[in-house]
Amino acid sequence: MPGTIPNNTVFTAAGDPPCVARDPLTGDIYSWHTVRRGKWTRALNAWTLITSNESLQLARAATAFDTRRQCIWCIGGDNTTANTVYKWDLVAGITSAVTITDSAGICQVTNYPSGCYDPINDCMWVVTGDGKLYKFDPNALTTSIATMTGSAPLANTAYSPGNTTGCNGRLKYVECLKGVAFTPAWAAPTFFARTA
Repeated sequence: MPGTIPNNTVFTAAGDPPCVARDPLTGDIYSWHTVRRGKWTRALNAWTLITSNESLQLARAATAFDTRRQCIWCIGGDNTTANTVYKWDLVAGITSAVTITDSAGICQVTNYPSGCYDPINDCMWVVTGDGKLYKFDPNALTTSIATMTGSAPLANTAYSPGNTTGCNGRLKYVECLKGVAFTPAWAAPTFFARTA
């Protein structure tokens, strides 16, 4: 069917959701799930297995495509280490564990965190199941909690019906509004935070 992405049969795996990021310039989609990394190329409408022997095994992490550095950042999720974020350098084709100062304590969050890259502030925003917004600065290699005014989201389980599967994919950067939008659960209101 035109306009649809074929099933990811090349490197699917059972278990927790993969770390997924989309290149906003090409529309290509990158996926990292435990030992497998792969890519859907929009121009070809096809999945490609990049490796099935990844040593850094991630799943359920907040993931963002950094357009400035041409890399993918992953924070939290399964198999993570304290004070560490994970970087997939798309130009060099390698992954690495990057040591940071995690003042916000989000490097080992496993409640399906969600992330997005902000090109204006050159940072990654992360939201976890507690309803709080966090910032990862890839220049200083630090994390911090964002101070907000107005109404803030509740924990994702506080809504009726509650969202018990976390907030993966629920945080988006909205460039024309210069901020992030977040819907903690399908029965919850959508929250917006201006970041610039």
